[in-house]
Amino acid sequence: MNSTPLRGVSTIELLIAFAVLTITLTAVITVIFGNQSVAIDTGASMAAIARAGGALEDERALTGSDFLAASTTLRTYSVDQTSYQENMSITDLNPCEKRAVSALTWDLTSLRPQRATLSTLLTDMVEVTKLGGDCAPAGPYADWKTPSRYSSDSTIGGKPTALDVLGGIAYMGIDAAPFLAIADTRETSEGPSSGLMESFTSPPPLTAKINSIDVVRKTESNGTPRIYGFAAMNAIIGQLTVLDLTERNAPQVVNTFSLSPCVKNSFPQGWYVYAYDDSLYMVTRETAGPEFHILNVSNPTSPYEFPIGSASCKGYELTDTVEQMVVRDQIIDGIRKRYAYLVTDESDQEVRVLDVTNPLTISQVAAIDLPGSQDALSVFVMGMHLYVGRQSTPSGPELYLYQIQFPSPGLSLISTREIGADVLGIRAGDQKVFLATKKQGQEVQVIDSSTPTELKSLSSYNFSNISLQGIEYGPQFIYVIGQGSPNLLMLSSS
Repeated sequence: MNSTPLRGVSTIELLIAFAVLTITLTAVITVIFGNQSVAIDTGASMAAIARAGGALEDERALTGSDFLAASTTLRTYSVDQTSYQENMSITDLNPCEKRAVSALTWDLTSLRPQRATLSTLLTDMVEVTKLGGDCAPAGPYADWKTPSRYSSDSTIGGKPTALDVLGGIAYMGIDAAPFLAIADTRETSEGPSSGLMESFTSPPPLTAKINSIDVVRKTESNGTPRIYGFAAMNAIIGQLTVLDLTERNAPQVVNTFSLSPCVKNSFPQGWYVYAYDDSLYMVTRETAGPEFHILNVSNPTSPYEFPIGSASCKGYELTDTVEQMVVRDQIIDGIRKRYAYLVTDESDQEVRVLDVTNPLTISQVAAIDLPGSQDALSVFVMGMHLYVGRQSTPSGPELYLYQIQFPSPGLSLISTREIGADVLGIRAGDQKVFLATKKQGQEVQVIDSSTPTELKSLSSYNFSNISLQGIEYGPQFIYVIGQGSPNLLMLSSS
């Protein structure tokens, strides 16, 4: 059989082979480059996650020695030719708890920015113990853009004079016998307007109204937990009453304590108390004799007063009335100090800071003269921030925010906010400030403090006849007391 030569076939086959090889090589190169990109992304991501976790552990270690030292920071660094930006964000949730968020961002190309975020909660168990458990963990962490009534009660037996909430139990002073009311709100449902109050099988034998109450949880040497209430009594002797509130339906008076006889004349009655660690800080209104007193309450059933001044006339002379106070420990230059932050009716030092590290040698380390002559009425400390509320000021703000990282020689003003009325009480948490005010129709106000230099109004609630010291917070709720009906109101964020 004759065959005809196929000229050019070898050339065509060669071209086809080259084409196939080119496509194959292109695919292989693309896969290789793609795998390299994925490998780089994965490596950078793993490094970022490891670094974010390490940053959180560093923050946890720092707060272990100085809880207040945790602060928001921003830094940039490089690893294996990749540049990272690390943002450590710290949010105070309550005086004993912070949220730490470690966020890292980096760019492998301008079109593919990357981000890794980890978060954790930091808890200061030492502070929880010093405050007797009164740190309101787990609340009120909501947006609070629309506060609404959750539950209430008007059957407390009198008009409320004082309020403290511990673990969902509201303890109230009232102006009629038995001068104490207790409400268990832990399992209340939404809607009821009564039924919260405990019925006493054995009422406490109190003979005067309570001007202020601080309730704490203490563990006895045998491991038994007990609940104690320290009450500043409206009495010229027996200014302090210690209550065992462990059995809520049968509270017991376990001690009645009188200040030195030199505390007399004008207003020697107990006015305000603040329990911290194994000490109780107590004031009278301005009177003859010292107004500021420190008692050792390591054994709540047997308190004794530190002999500040002299053994026969114990206490620290203020010559003014302290409306409220907060006490807490801070580490300054490596040394643990204890400060009492007072708000007063003194026209040239409405805010006073006392160093009470040694209860026998108290000294004033700072004072603030607010504009005008209006009294300061309320105070709250959150992290390194001090919130101060005052009487209505015709030409100025009523809410002040100060930086207190270094109390001596003075506090730094961060911002102010016009409230338009007396600020009777302050609580704060999770970048929000909760106010009890005399602003008609807006007695309860919520302030956004996420940007401390610019406090913004977030919401309000109408609760007329609100009481002095009439606001507290606890898990999920804001508690307020008033002179009208209802006497006790629980607000939630709807």
